[in-house]
Amino acid sequence: MSDKGATPAPFIKIILPALAGLALSAYFDINHFATDVLCIAALATAWAAQCRGAGSAATWLGILLFFFTVSEAATPTSRLPEGQYVTAVAQIREISSVRGRWQHTIADVGYYKPQGAEAAWQKADESIQLSVDTSYAVAPGMQMAFHGWLNPIDTTGSSYGDLMRRRGLHARLYLTPGNMLKEAGYTSATPAYYAYKLHEKAVRRLDRLDLGDDSRAVVAAMVTGDRGTIGRNLRQEYNRSGGAHLLAVSGLHVGIAFILINIVLYLLPAFPRGHIVKNAAAIACIWLYAVTAGLAPSAMRAALMFSFAQLALASSSRRNALNIILGSAIIMLAVNPNYIADPGFLLSYAAVLSIFVFYRPIFDLVRTGHKLPDAVIGVIVVGFVATVGTAPISSHLFGNFSLIGILINPIVILTAHIIVLLGVVWIIAPAGLLQPLFSAALDTVAGIQNSVIEWSAAQTWAIFEGHLPAAGVFLCYTLIATSAIIVHTTNKYSTHGSGLRGHRGRRRAII
Repeated sequence: MSDKGATPAPFIKIILPALAGLALSAYFDINHFATDVLCIAALATAWAAQCRGAGSAATWLGILLFFFTVSEAATPTSRLPEGQYVTAVAQIREISSVRGRWQHTIADVGYYKPQGAEAAWQKADESIQLSVDTSYAVAPGMQMAFHGWLNPIDTTGSSYGDLMRRRGLHARLYLTPGNMLKEAGYTSATPAYYAYKLHEKAVRRLDRLDLGDDSRAVVAAMVTGDRGTIGRNLRQEYNRSGGAHLLAVSGLHVGIAFILINIVLYLLPAFPRGHIVKNAAAIACIWLYAVTAGLAPSAMRAALMFSFAQLALASSSRRNALNIILGSAIIMLAVNPNYIADPGFLLSYAAVLSIFVFYRPIFDLVRTGHKLPDAVIGVIVVGFVATVGTAPISSHLFGNFSLIGILINPIVILTAHIIVLLGVVWIIAPAGLLQPLFSAALDTVAGIQNSVIEWSAAQTWAIFEGHLPAAGVFLCYTLIATSAIIVHTTNKYSTHGSGLRGHRGRRRAII
């Protein structure tokens, strides 16, 4: 099927007014009824308009107002009495992350009452950060009653506090020994509970391998999302070198699983209706991996994104693929506008779009024409373009950027592919006879990755401290977008006419 003469992908036109509406909601607070009326009026005008220009303008205005409205409505507010000693009944929502003496998790509060004999129980529907002493055993689905000080997460208006508020988290409580009043058991019907059981089983299978302490910590974090055994020094080295994203199951890890799944299922389309079976099986495997990682928010978001990416891969049109990727972002923002401030969301889409736009032109410049070297080169190119594409956001959000990270990320992404591949294969089929082989391979690759991270963290000359301002981020992505337009308006990489058709036969599923 040719793309010649096709109109531009519609979601390209939608994304700009959608982002504008989300941005405006951060600066203006308008009555919801007024924005609803304006949104409906603008869309009705667009539907009725005969003139294309007037209809387009009204549609864009309607989209802008729609996203402005949903963003205003989705702004979380807190009703819990922050700064007070409370008694609360809550249910653990997420798998905890252990750091020192604390198990950090999220709990959904159902009822609470302030301190005092005359205080009455009040109903709540709000989440808090709950840090539980390691003397208690907690797991998703566990219901409990406890008391403690309910402290605000942020009182300075920091970017971290803004992120937590957008996630619906305003308060934090430390559950110390003696403050647990009652454990009411588990609600075993929740998806989080079953994900926790599968996650624990995967962790136990990894524990059968004979790995060094640091190697075991990194493998568990990258394959299952279990970061409880990562030491402070190792964590700091990953943060300083720009490799912190490797330690949380997110877009990178699900993306690796996405690539590996498509390689395994490569021959299915050769059979009748094989392409349908392949895409359905790939999406199912992506979500199974997210469940194994404990259904962490970053893993679920990445699984949804790569489910759309699988549909994009099934499309015969490069334009349709871009449309599906942008469409998934718009759908996710419409469901939860607060994703626009979530680092994982921003970094995942920046990486995927950078790979989609720049991977093929760069790969074609350095390819050798031989399968094995080109496979390695492809992974390196993916790492390079993803690093460059996410650098402005990383600098803006985290206050530092490792220049040497551009050089080492292609290496550590290659080691990440191997670690995730071997780890997942071992979890699926932990054959006892192959335990020494898997142990040696994973220990060696994880050791190489840790050594590269340690070396790069020591190169202080290549680490730039300071936040890139929002204007700088905008300028960087304007330059990146301009480069993309120049690259893809050339004859070789155009999405119109014969340029794309000439290369469609040798496109590869590396996203």
